[in-house]
Amino acid sequence: MQQAGKYDSYDRKGPKVFIGEYAVTSGAGLGNLRGAIGEAAFMTGMERNSDVVIMGCYAPLFVNVNHKRWPINLINFDSSRVFGLPSYYVQKLFSENRGDRVLPIDVQSQTPPTASRAGP
Repeated sequence: MQQAGKYDSYDRKGPKVFIGEYAVTSGAGLGNLRGAIGEAAFMTGMERNSDVVIMGCYAPLFVNVNHKRWPINLINFDSSRVFGLPSYYVQKLFSENRGDRVLPIDVQSQTPPTASRAGP
């Protein structure tokens, strides 16, 4: 959510931007609604600045739930089922609905506490 305005002040005469991979990974567990809303806020910023941000890719896309190497994956599957995380439905909504107006945004969010990471 805090990155929604990342490209608002980007140099319009500079190089174009391809966001190679994006996903909320901090505080999102194995994928949750808060992370998906954060990604949606970021995507509105990409759309609002589409004169600079010419492409963006969500990553990672697919994972076999029996062989996860990354906690956040858009589409999960195993031998008998397939399901999307909340982030999948954000991507689906953006792909099926195109905004025709740019509205101002003001994202106010408390940063969730993060667990400290201890090394071995």
